[in-house]
Amino acid sequence: MASTKMKIKKSKSGGYEVMVLAKHPMETGLRKDKKTGDKVPAHYIQTMEFAVNGEMVAQATLAPVCRRIP
Repeated sequence: MASTKMKIKKSKSGGYEVMVLAKHPMETGLRKDKKTGDKVPAHYIQTMEFAVNGEMVAQATLAPVCRRIP
């Protein structure tokens, strides 16, 4: 599991605002391996699940911010 920092604030409208900073081994899929010259496969966080006392309360599906199309 990735190392994660999280801030939770109660919003004025009654809901919650969650900010997450996750440390993980990310690869864009654009970098080449120095020894072989092959592209290193893309590896990034695709989903995040948020649980309170073991019960899932939210889920986020993530995607790369920018991606070069071959």
